[in-house]
Amino acid sequence: MSEDSYQKGNDALWRAKQAAARAGMGQSTWWALVAQGIAPKPIKLGARFTAWRASEVLHFIERIAAGEFEQRVQI
Repeated sequence: MSEDSYQKGNDALWRAKQAAARAGMGQSTWWALVAQGIAPKPIKLGARFTAWRASEVLHFIERIAAGEFEQRVQI
């Protein structure tokens, strides 16, 4: 399933590169926000496979657009 095929009720899994791109940031920024507990927690599917639910990333983007993190983000 491609990252563009997300539909409600059909929750895709996105890798860091896809999640960061959707949020309009680089991967290092994405990982920094994950480490700070601001971005959604990842799902660990294996030793070298980490992903995020598309719905959680999209909700996170909505929260960014609403200005929820302006004071908390430290990159």
